[in-house]
Amino acid sequence: MNTSEMMRILDSIARDRNIDKALLIADLEQAMVSAARRYFNTLDAEEFTCSIDPLNGEMQLYRHGEPLDMPP
Repeated sequence: MNTSEMMRILDSIARDRNIDKALLIADLEQAMVSAARRYFNTLDAEEFTCSIDPLNGEMQLYRHGEPLDMPP
């Protein structure tokens, strides 16, 4: 995943739509958790967490607190 491009797009959306960038990042984190739950076919809402660094866009997805390997 190209993190610099993702952050540039988030910056553009935040600026164009007058939305707080932190809110966009939080929504993206929740979307990644939802996608992981569907991919792994689980109903446990607490099984996955996601964190995105607001400065460089590095994303990490966790399952039961353990980092998942994500393809580049």
